[in-house]
Amino acid sequence: MAMGKSICGRIPPAFPTTLRPHLGQLPGGRVVVTQGADIRTTNALAMAIAPEVTKLPVTVKGGAKIKLACKSLVQPSQQVSLFLGMQECPRRLVQRATNQLTFASSGIAPGKYWMRLRIDGVDSRLIDHSKKTTRVRPSQTVTFT
Repeated sequence: MAMGKSICGRIPPAFPTTLRPHLGQLPGGRVVVTQGADIRTTNALAMAIAPEVTKLPVTVKGGAKIKLACKSLVQPSQQVSLFLGMQECPRRLVQRATNQLTFASSGIAPGKYWMRLRIDGVDSRLIDHSKKTTRVRPSQTVTFT
């Protein structure tokens, strides 16, 4: 089974063993994290890191470009798409690492859409599991006028 491209990064020896507070420093998507300076890879940890959108417009005029920001940097080799409901808005590869992304929104009918950012096949979290009842995160919706 093909896994697609992976971003490989090294953790400095002084890096804390708890990764959760430092996930924003890693790119979203599929990553392989190793520790040590050896050329050969041992004890590699493959993980899928869900991208987190930090800035998203609440309302978008139909046909306008959608500009958003995400917590981690998108790398030039990564495939990026924005999903509005079931419609995909793919983005060309970025030229340099960035957390500011722009997507074309042509052909989107007026209405309210759930939004997901996908980086290398890993989607941003749409559902809020922090409450007793499951619900869509309010920050993950966009209204087209």
